[in-house]
Amino acid sequence: MRTSYNSFFFVTLDEWKDRKERAKQFQEIKQHLNQELSKLPEGIAFDFSPPAIPGVGTAGGFTFVLEDRAGKDVAFLSENLNKFLAAARKRPEIAGVSTTFLASVPQQFVDVDEDKVLKQGVPIGDVYKTIQAFMGGLFINYFNRFGRQWQVYIEAEGAYRTRAENVGQFYVRNNTGEMVPALGMTRFESRRPGIHHAIQHVPVCSDQWLGCAGIQLAQAMKALEEVFDQSMPREMGYDYKDMSFQEKLAQQGVSPSLIFGFSLLFVFLILAALYESWSLPFSVLLSTPVAVFGAFFVLWLRRVILGALYRPTWCRSRPTYTRKLVSSC
Repeated sequence: MRTSYNSFFFVTLDEWKDRKERAKQFQEIKQHLNQELSKLPEGIAFDFSPPAIPGVGTAGGFTFVLEDRAGKDVAFLSENLNKFLAAARKRPEIAGVSTTFLASVPQQFVDVDEDKVLKQGVPIGDVYKTIQAFMGGLFINYFNRFGRQWQVYIEAEGAYRTRAENVGQFYVRNNTGEMVPALGMTRFESRRPGIHHAIQHVPVCSDQWLGCAGIQLAQAMKALEEVFDQSMPREMGYDYKDMSFQEKLAQQGVSPSLIFGFSLLFVFLILAALYESWSLPFSVLLSTPVAVFGAFFVLWLRRVILGALYRPTWCRSRPTYTRKLVSSC
């Protein structure tokens, strides 16, 4: 979930051939980075490995949505979220969680006095565009250069947008060509955070969960549902999001063993039609378990070798390439 108080950025490592020393190995870099990020007082920062395809892979985890179906205030949702997280972290199937919902983060409310705007002959749209450029950024256009397409944005320098009163340094042109300060047409005030995300008008908070090594995704999801049933009141509900929603639907469908059985049957019938024999397909199909065993054996052997080489670091951290920073106040 995108919010105004979190961000992502990617860290690109050097080529393998340039990182021969142990201190430059991925796990060592990961461990050192975790230690440094834990010292940040301004927020919560952590690393994780993004999957090759978003939402797919062991590093992607699953997205669990906690719903306030009673439609109460932010404090109610925040209280139950903290209670739910505390209970879920006690389950051995769950390795970690990250949430974008922080009830302690205030928000700035901008009130544009449309009567003043119209009296001074300023287009209302220009006022909102000026505020957007001041507080965040405003998209202008695209241009092509060096064989690539670039986006053009305008935004105020960081030193000028740290205080809301600085919007007075920005002007908007009215219908007579005069420049009118934006501060005289706007008013800023701090408010407690409101519900910034809802599904079908139901206030929700979205959490990203990771299962422990050796635990199937379905087992981790079931463990989380059990925690919800044991710790949450009847006013709360839950759901899944993105790929996790599709995975949950797939679990409710046809059994995987049944699909696997039908697959073997159809493969056998196709081979029987190909060889025009009922006995030859058996010799082909019997080689499949040997091939599968060989693939699993190589993966197991690789895990044993890597575990022997990097076991101290491997046990303390999880592979990652991405850092996420979430404000804590």
